[in-house]
Amino acid sequence: MKTVKHKLTKEQYEKLKDMSYQKQHTHLFPDGVPVTWECGYGYYGHKLVQSGDEYWVEFTLGSSCD
Repeated sequence: MKTVKHKLTKEQYEKLKDMSYQKQHTHLFPDGVPVTWECGYGYYGHKLVQSGDEYWVEFTLGSSCD
């Protein structure tokens, strides 16, 4: 498994945090999960992360063509 991080602003983080997981997914991928993630390595989900005053979303991907 590997993780891809995408930095968020505090406002983006707060907005996403108030959504259900499915609504977060739809908001993060309005055009669907990238084909290279979904059909290549495998997309296994996301999570919101806060560390101090830094915010990001972590996407979990497979480490090889699963």
